[in-house]
Amino acid sequence: MFITSHEQFQRLTAVTKSYRVKRRILNNVNYRQYHGLLEINTQRLLAVSYFTTTINSMVDTELNTMQRWWLNVPVTGVIPAGFDSSRPWLFQHQERGQKLKLGDTALSFDDHYRYMLIAEKAGAIDAINNRIQVYRRYFEKDILFQSEIYRDKAQEARAVLAQGHTDFDSTYPWVETYAELNNLDLQTAAQSIEIQSKFFKTRMVDTETLRLKYVSRIRNCTDMLEIHPMVNDFFKEGEVYGRL
Repeated sequence: MFITSHEQFQRLTAVTKSYRVKRRILNNVNYRQYHGLLEINTQRLLAVSYFTTTINSMVDTELNTMQRWWLNVPVTGVIPAGFDSSRPWLFQHQERGQKLKLGDTALSFDDHYRYMLIAEKAGAIDAINNRIQVYRRYFEKDILFQSEIYRDKAQEARAVLAQGHTDFDSTYPWVETYAELNNLDLQTAAQSIEIQSKFFKTRMVDTETLRLKYVSRIRNCTDMLEIHPMVNDFFKEGEVYGRL
């Protein structure tokens, strides 16, 4: 892109909605961990996110960039007072291990646009990752080892169905417990567990396909004005998962 005037720059960046969010980021062990995308040659911070997957997505497509994990680690965190996460490119490392400082703000129109575009894309990918969590919340299990229990139960159910097992002989304790609690025979209990497992797997496959589809579109986007319509399309396509 070759931007020659302030008016042209304003037109190209006149988004109807910006995903560059100004957040209060503290260097505190009890605070959410934030990660960054750095431009290697200038050491400018190009994007900030609490999703490692957002930063990984960006580093795969943005040339001359690298990840920087846990920017706000206690004691040695690099986030300075007055840090503006909506304009991260203004901050850069002066020396390794020291806090980010305001860098050179005299940018060409093209560089300024590129930095804004990268930060905008990272913010949009954050919005997608946040919404995907909402779509999957029905299956979220925050009890210790609950996910392992469901996985083992599903494996037992598949084995019960494959072998035609019908005896309550402690061979398949998870399925037997489920059957006893619901007053079912072993085969019916296994079928019920298998249906639940397939529903879970289908939801995971569908939401991950949706996520990858729009993350790929956004991270490869070169026009800032196209980002918000892409996110809108994502929300429309994913609406069915929000209702289930």
